[in-house]
Amino acid sequence: MALKMTLKLDNGLMIPDAYIKIEQIAINKETATALIGAFVDNANKIPVYEKIYIFTPDFSDSSQNIYAQGYNYLKQHQDFKESVDV
Repeated sequence: MALKMTLKLDNGLMIPDAYIKIEQIAINKETATALIGAFVDNANKIPVYEKIYIFTPDFSDSSQNIYAQGYNYLKQHQDFKESVDV
């Protein structure tokens, strides 16, 4: 799973159709920390932008896996409201 959207970097540079994926997730009893990487496209291995997002994971028996929870969190976050699943 990944997200795609036009991404505006902090320096003002625009990346059309940026490929955004969760590179790592670390969890503890109360929070999950996700490292997000943005790539020019899905073939690139080196991100042009990285940022950390923190969310509250669901540990119930019926919960989705932690990566699915991370993507659901991102899609609701203001930074990614224009993104689409890929």
